[in-house]
Amino acid sequence: MVAIRGWLIVAALATGCAAPRPNLLLIVVDTLRADHVGAYDGAVATPAIDSLAAAGTMWERAYTPCPRTTQAVASLMTGLYPQTHGVRVLWGTLTEDQITLAEVLGREGFNCGAVVTNHILDRRSGLAQGFHHYDVAGPSRTAAQTTSAAIAWIDSAGARRRPFMLWVHYFDPHMPYAPPREDLMDSVGQPTVDPEFVTGFGGLD
Repeated sequence: MVAIRGWLIVAALATGCAAPRPNLLLIVVDTLRADHVGAYDGAVATPAIDSLAAAGTMWERAYTPCPRTTQAVASLMTGLYPQTHGVRVLWGTLTEDQITLAEVLGREGFNCGAVVTNHILDRRSGLAQGFHHYDVAGPSRTAAQTTSAAIAWIDSAGARRRPFMLWVHYFDPHMPYAPPREDLMDSVGQPTVDPEFVTGFGGLD
């Protein structure tokens, strides 16, 4: 979905479109299902994502080419299926001969940054191609910390000198699932999920 839209934007840039060039923000959330997003009639309230969907373009049906992180992100960044870009396993590497969205946008004058919370997507994955800033951390970095790192890069002088593309990748819904304790309780302090399940992942200990 986003890869297709991104390549359409790139095509407009490459053909000399005179419209002002917008900043581009790509948000990826590991293992987040559509039925847990409010904009897709999910049971969980997601006001920030819902406001983005309301103000922009939302695809009602969008499917990943592969339900594994590295392969799917490689497709997102190249617009290609895994059998074409060559990343076929979780610890695979995108080779340098593959052209990424960041590389194309960089050639068009964009400052490309990435704040990625998933150690599998470190520089060995090959996904840093084209990015001027590539900040990768493991699962211990929370969503709040990921957002703070992303905002800090946006506010930096380097990012503000020219249009930017920023990829922000969150890990929090991924197993082991350990959200803040207050998010697991209702208004009278009772668990909203099976305590046994969450305790196994460190949520209600």
